[in-house]
Amino acid sequence: MRKSETDNFYLASVKLVEGIGNKTLKKILNHFQSGEKIWTAEEDELKISGLSDLLTNSLINFRNAHSNCPEQLSEFCAEKDIKICSIVDSQYPSNLKNIGDGAPTLFYYKGELQSEVPRIAIVGTRGATAYGLRVAENLAEELANYGVTIVSGAAYGIDTAAHKGALKSGRTVAVLGEGLEVVNSREKKNFLGKIIDGGGVVLSEYSPNMPPSKGTFPQRNRIIAGLSTGTVIVEAGSISGAMITAKIAAEYGRLVFVIPGSIYAEKSRGCHELIRDGATLARDVKDIIEGCKFNFGDGIIKQKVIGLPPLEGKEESVFKIIPIDSSISSEDILMKLDEIEISELSMILIKLESKGYIKEDFLGNYLREYGIN
Repeated sequence: MRKSETDNFYLASVKLVEGIGNKTLKKILNHFQSGEKIWTAEEDELKISGLSDLLTNSLINFRNAHSNCPEQLSEFCAEKDIKICSIVDSQYPSNLKNIGDGAPTLFYYKGELQSEVPRIAIVGTRGATAYGLRVAENLAEELANYGVTIVSGAAYGIDTAAHKGALKSGRTVAVLGEGLEVVNSREKKNFLGKIIDGGGVVLSEYSPNMPPSKGTFPQRNRIIAGLSTGTVIVEAGSISGAMITAKIAAEYGRLVFVIPGSIYAEKSRGCHELIRDGATLARDVKDIIEGCKFNFGDGIIKQKVIGLPPLEGKEESVFKIIPIDSSISSEDILMKLDEIEISELSMILIKLESKGYIKEDFLGNYLREYGIN
C-alpha cells in the first residue's frame, strides 16, 4: 500500500469525529498536510491549526476511544474492495477539485477511478414516464459511444436509465447519497456491481456504513455536478433533486442542458422553467457534444473512425433525404420518395441504422450519425 493510501485512512478516521465536516477537515489538512499528522497531533497543535476548543476535545476523545480506527478502517475497506481518494491525491478528478469549497476532502469508491475523462451528468425524476426513460437511456448510450463517461445518482427512474444506457457502449459513475455498504436492495446491489464490472465506478463521500438521510442527497448532487462538464436534466418537477443539481451546476459555471417535454406534463415543468431561465435546450446528443467540446481540452471527444459498409439498392436514396444538421420523420421521408412503400422504408431505415449511417432520436425521428456527411 502506498504511503498516500495509508494516510487516507487516518484522514477518513478524523472525518468520523462528530462536528468535523468537509470544510473543517480541509482547513486542518491544509495546515498539517497529512492525515496521520492530524490524527497524532497534540492539543496545542490542533488549536494552532484553527480547530476550535470543542472540536479539539472531540477529536482527542474520539481517538482515545478508537485508537485503532485507521487500521480497522483499512482492514474493512480491503475486505470490501473499497478505496479512498483524498483531495491531495494525484488521481483526484480536477473537475471536482475546481468547484472550490464544495469539493469533498475525500471520498470512498469501488471500481476504476479515471480522473481526467470527459463526463456528462444525466439526472431526473424517480417517477419517470416511458418517454423520459427512453430519452435518458438513449442519450447515455450515444454519449458513452463517443467516449463520454455518464455520471448519475443511481436512483430509480431517470438515473438508472442513464446508467443502463451508458453500460451498453461505455462506462458510468454512480454517486451515492449513503455509504457504499448501505445498499438494502439486492437488485440495486447487483446493478451497482454491473457498473463496476463495466469499468465504471461507484463512489460516496460518506463512510461505508453511513445510512442516507434527508441532507445527504443534496450534498451528493454537488458531486454529480462537480464531476461533470455539463448536466442534462430529463424530466423534473419544479421542486426536485434534479433542479437542485441544475442550480448547483450553474453556480459552478458548468453547462446545463434540458430535454423538453409536453407543456401539460407536471414532470417536465421544472425542465421548462430551466429553459425559460436560460438553460440550453437539447434536441439530441449532437447539441450536448457541440456545447461541451470546447471545455474538454485534451479530452475533446472525437468521432470514432470506422469503415462503414457500402450502401445498397435504395439505401443511398433514403440516406440522401436525411438532413445533415437536423432530424426527419419516416413520414416526411416517405413523402419525398414516391417509389418506396412504407414497409420497404422501415426495412431500409433499420439497415441504415445497423450499418452506422443514421440513428433514431428520442422522438422517433431519424438523423445522421455525428460526423457522417
